[in-house]
Amino acid sequence: MTERTANSPTANPMTAEAMEEDTVAAGVGADGFEANCRQCYVHDTPQLREADILFHVNGDSMEPTYPDGCTVMVRKSSEVDTGDIGIFSVDGTLFIKECQPDGLHSINPKYPPMLSKKLGEIRIIGRVIGMMEDGDFASEAEIRDFQAQK
Repeated sequence: MTERTANSPTANPMTAEAMEEDTVAAGVGADGFEANCRQCYVHDTPQLREADILFHVNGDSMEPTYPDGCTVMVRKSSEVDTGDIGIFSVDGTLFIKECQPDGLHSINPKYPPMLSKKLGEIRIIGRVIGMMEDGDFASEAEIRDFQAQK
């Protein structure tokens, strides 16, 4: 869960955000993934305030929109609309995919859809609301300054 903290008087206000340790897409997940979260420090932005958790993407199935190695912002929800990009747990493994009526689809055309009729239990974790940029993460010096203000 996101910990909101007082903003620093610096030019880049910061907040502490939950970041899942398991990766999504080609990553390995586990049921109860929230136990694997760690706190990371990021610059406070309006879009980030809407996120509940961050996930690191592993694999190229969602390229070019969500490249291998990127970090996505997710708003937890038990529902997503057709066409939404979401985080899904399929038999305990986490995936980032596009929700379609017949199943979960990759953006990269070299990957076939994960058809609902062939999948086990699908649990919706939430909707992807954006992607973090490298500059969105706080530097070690910014983290030290931020922690000293608490």
